[in-house]
Amino acid sequence: MAHYKIGLILTSTLHGILLFAMAAVLPHLLLHSPAWFAFPIIFMLINFIWSGGATPLTDLENSFRRKLGIPRIHCFIGHYITGILK
Repeated sequence: MAHYKIGLILTSTLHGILLFAMAAVLPHLLLHSPAWFAFPIIFMLINFIWSGGATPLTDLENSFRRKLGIPRIHCFIGHYITGILK
């Protein structure tokens, strides 16, 4: 049971770090890359970040949550970020 809790914590932490890294790279791409290279990547990242769909990390987190008897989440941003801001 303890290894599921550790897995949930590590998965949530990795999820947050990757989300922050994707959001942090957007201004760098915009300011330091040619437009023909930056804009398609920026649009893909924005779509990925704000699409609200489940990612493989969300599925992994939900599997840990199910094994621990904790309710599942729909998406990382909706649960951890906008849920706190409400």
